[in-house]
Amino acid sequence: MAIKRIIPISSGKGGVGKTTFAINFALALSRHGKTVLVDLDTGTSAVRNAIDTPIERERVAPTDRH
Repeated sequence: MAIKRIIPISSGKGGVGKTTFAINFALALSRHGKTVLVDLDTGTSAVRNAIDTPIERERVAPTDRH
């Protein structure tokens, strides 16, 4: 299955509701098809604290680029 859309949610300021919006938007999209929510916060994951769902981590093997 190919990725059809990537929708970034960002802001230069903290505390503006990015996580709340992203979770609710992902839940709404999931009613129409398979949806993946990825939190790229390098510090801490607010998504982990906001929803009571196990977080799945998938290790991606590095590619050899020669």
